[in-house]
Amino acid sequence: MALFPTRILLATDGSPDAALAARSAVELSGNTGSELHVVHVGEFLPTYFALTEAEPA
Repeated sequence: MALFPTRILLATDGSPDAALAARSAVELSGNTGSELHVVHVGEFLPTYFALTEAEPA
């Protein structure tokens, strides 16, 4: 069993707190040689605001 993780998952929403977490995750992954995977979470967009292939732009 490794002392440090081999993969790190960072979920971010672009907030100031998330930016601090991102800097920490980058530093941790660099220091441990771990893979860093990032998931961005955006604002919910109701379907009536979203365009589908059937609707003209």
